[in-house]
Amino acid sequence: MFKSILIVFTLFLSGNHFCYSQGRETWNGEYYFSEEPAKADAGYNMVMEWKLSLYPTDGNALELGVLEVNGQQTELKFNVYIQGDSENFMVFFSEAFSETNPGYKKGDILFSIKRTSKGIITTWGTMEPRLAENYERECVDCFEEVK
Repeated sequence: MFKSILIVFTLFLSGNHFCYSQGRETWNGEYYFSEEPAKADAGYNMVMEWKLSLYPTDGNALELGVLEVNGQQTELKFNVYIQGDSENFMVFFSEAFSETNPGYKKGDILFSIKRTSKGIITTWGTMEPRLAENYERECVDCFEEVK
């Protein structure tokens, strides 16, 4: 009986893994997000540029990538991994390239991205826009695909 349950559970997990990761290759490429400039106390406009680069892997359950966020006084570069399917995926923190890590732990969901008829929708997780004091939890076409 236990052996039968174990086999069914293993098949269930294998099936879910296949469905969940199927179609990820449609996301390979680079995505850019440029935050709305914000006025600094010193009078100049602050800018923040985001770049998400996703790379194909050899059939692993996780796709790998690099997330860079750059501004006048900000330079973040993280290894990330994604999990999802052809319509949406979540971006997970893996590790920082440098000592600069604003408190993220391996496995934190930074944000998720979904492709819809409206465009690419970003839902912010533990990472969020850095310049805006008030921002929408979901953002249509924040990230634009560049292939």
